[in-house]
Amino acid sequence: MNEVTKEQFKEMYFKYGRLTDGWDQHYWDTFFEKTEPIPMKYMAEEPASVQHTRMMIVSDYSQHEYRLFFLTEEAEEGFFR
Repeated sequence: MNEVTKEQFKEMYFKYGRLTDGWDQHYWDTFFEKTEPIPMKYMAEEPASVQHTRMMIVSDYSQHEYRLFFLTEEAEEGFFR
């Protein structure tokens, strides 16, 4: 996973995020346009394959990072078990 600028993170968010999954402008504005009490880094990785369609974003306040990554649908099902 690589550190990217907020603008690069945003580009990936809108390029890969699906509206049907809730990745819309309102979500972006609510969670990423607010002022954080601590500076946050933006970490991201491109989908590893065309099967990696499920975009995930993790807010890790202990590491001061937002992480954007992709899972396959099968991997996502097991992710929350």
